[in-house]
Amino acid sequence: MFRDARSYFNSLTRNSEAFSQIASTLKDSIFLTDEELYSVICSHISKEYSVKSPSQLSAQQKIDTARQMHFGYNASNQQLRRMLRLDLSILEELFP
Repeated sequence: MFRDARSYFNSLTRNSEAFSQIASTLKDSIFLTDEELYSVICSHISKEYSVKSPSQLSAQQKIDTARQMHFGYNASNQQLRRMLRLDLSILEELFP
């Protein structure tokens, strides 16, 4: 469900993956907001691992998902820490 009208409207009018491709073309450093990134992560893990939330992933699956989001969507370490509940030191070791 949606938290408020703004999140509902954003989900209707924004295509997160298309915006990330545009940002990549423009060499932009941050592609997605936390809400958009969470939506992309949920979609990815649903397809890849057949689970519904990041909390259901194993440690290795979280790291693999973090790599995919970091390199494919330019997710920051802080975003990945919040979304996947990974320790920041692990993320800084993976993506210095």
